[in-house]
This record gives sequence, structure tokens and C-alpha cells, in this order.
Amino acid sequence: QMMELGRTIGGGRLCIQNSWDAADWEQSGDSHNYDGSLAGNQTHYLDVYGHTERLNTEFGMDGIPCECSLRCRPDICNRLGSVMEKIDSVQEYQYRYVKYFIEHYRLQKNAPNSGYFHFLWSDPAPTSWFGAYDWLRVPKMAQRAYEESNQPIAVMLELDRTGTRPTALWVANDTLCAFAAQLVIQVVDDAGNVLYRDKISMQAEKNSLNKIMDWSLDGELTESVTVLLTLYDEYGNRMAWNRYEKAFCPPPHPAGHPDNMDFGIGMHLYWAI
Repeated sequence: QMMELGRTIGGGRLCIQNSWDAADWEQSGDSHNYDGSLAGNQTHYLDVYGHTERLNTEFGMDGIPCECSLRCRPDICNRLGSVMEKIDSVQEYQYRYVKYFIEHYRLQKNAPNSGYFHFLWSDPAPTSWFGAYDWLRVPKMAQRAYEESNQPIAVMLELDRTGTRPTALWVANDTLCAFAAQLVIQVVDDAGNVLYRDKISMQAEKNSLNKIMDWSLDGELTESVTVLLTLYDEYGNRMAWNRYEKAFCPPPHPAGHPDNMDFGIGMHLYWAI
């Protein structure tokens, strides 16, 4: 009834019934997506592959606060128990999740995606874990996803559906300036040995998405491989960069999440008993 009233008095303006429902975007206006997170322990962030959204206003993953912050709250540390030993692995999954989602939406720039909002920038309290910063403003690993993938000019590696093979290299230009540049591609092992290096010249129009090339790698892609992408302008100045550690080895969804919820302290407890 409210929608009908809105259409009647709205003078042709768009009426939005609610948030979240991506199935009928004209009624909802925006979408939320928690694949690999609150959608269930059986899901993974790679499940968003191939999924299109016009405007995402919520995506995120619980990332345990940093240990130095938690030590200020012995009551929470005691309740978390063995989870305290899993902080790094949970934060790594959150980081990889946020990075993958940001680049997933940027690779849909204006076709059809026009924006995204990560939930959440910082935790408002020790009982909330979705932030890239914990409640004492100590950065979690997820902060790196902003630094690497959320630059105005983004240089990105596209992966296949399994997340284990590269398929293409892209540059998204969200600025209002066109430019010419060179993309330097490096693949290094955990000892710092360069396994692959190439340099590609490219041009980008303002406010554009540019596929630089289809790209694949021969040979064994071990979990230790890191892909480094750097974009330089015509004068040799660095314009943008990105880094993919364990590029072809996606981590598993943390065990016990999101089903093991403690409603007393308002936290997902993962492995805690």
C-alpha cells in the first residue's frame, strides 16, 4: 500500500520498496551479498563468481580483533578459548574475502555495477567483527584489501571460477583523466626468485574499465607464488599497484562460522567450545 501511495504522489519518481532484494532491483534499489560469510559455512567467497549486482550496499566477513586489543579484555579472551590461536587464519580469510569482493565489483564497472559498500569500516565495539579495523582502531589484515584493491586506479588479476588459475589482467580507471601507462607483471616464489616478468603498454580513457590481456601461466602454481602488478605512467612514476600473495590458493571458509554464535557477547566463535 505504501508503494502504491508513493507512486501516486511521487510524480514519476522511482519508489524503492526495500533494501537488499537483488532479484528485483527496481523495487529494492540495491543488494546485499554474504556468500562465503553469513550465507553459511558451506559457502565460500568464490561463490560470488559470475553473480551480477547493480549496487551492493552490504558485503563483509567476521574478522577477529587483533590479539593486542583482545588482551585488554580478559573476559572475552577466556570465552574465546582456542579461537585465540586462530586469529591470523580468520583474519586472512576476511582479507581475501574483502579483496575478492571489491575486485569482483570493480570488474563489473558500469556493466552493471555502479558501486559497493563494504560492511564495515571499523568495529564499534569488541562484540562486532566485520570491520577492517577493530574497536581500538588497530588494523586487521582486511585493511590491506582497501590499500591494494580500492585505489582510484586499480590494476587487477582476474581468476577462474576455482580461484586457482589466472585468466586476465585489468585496469579500472575511476578518475576523470585519460592516461597512457605501462603495466609491469611479476610472479615470484617465497624466496623472492622472479619466475615470470613482462611489461605491457596500455591506454585508458577516463572513467573506464580496460582489459589489458588474457593471461595464463604454464607450470605448477604453488601456494607460495605471489603476483605483483605495478602501473607506471609515461614518466616512470608509479600510478597504481596490487599484490596477490598465495595468489592461486584460496583459503577455506573458517570452520564453525557462522553457525557457532554466542548471543551473550554477540560474537561468532568459530572453533570455540
